[in-house]
Amino acid sequence: MALKQSKYVDGFQLPTKQNFEAGVVTSQRFAYVIGANLSINDIIELCYLPAGCTLVDYHLDHDALGVGVTADVGFMSGAVGDDDAGRTSGNELYAAADVAAAGFKRASKVDALRDPANNNDRSIGIKIGGAGVTASDQVVALTLFYVQ
Repeated sequence: MALKQSKYVDGFQLPTKQNFEAGVVTSQRFAYVIGANLSINDIIELCYLPAGCTLVDYHLDHDALGVGVTADVGFMSGAVGDDDAGRTSGNELYAAADVAAAGFKRASKVDALRDPANNNDRSIGIKIGGAGVTASDQVVALTLFYVQ
């Protein structure tokens, strides 16, 4: 298992919108370009949900990742940006989502929507399953809608 990190968490090269007014919905699309092959169980640490925020909606859009490829999307263990390869990623947003063909997926699980606000930033990862991905600059993106 390898851990890949997007520019939103790797040195925080790209900003994540912070919500400074309670009850106001903030949205942001987090995209990752697959520039290197991915194996089964590899995890992309894509983004993080800011401390004190809860999800109210989300959706996934992606290019064709290859025959048999699935993805679990959920909260990760460990601290945001930590490059420890032992970190895990859950499936609170999507479980075994079919990402073989290009597509768009609306929120399909309530687990993440019912998860209470946390005092810490929480990483969200994409775990590859089913088959590996042969890189050809495919894009996988998650749009989050969240409130403080």
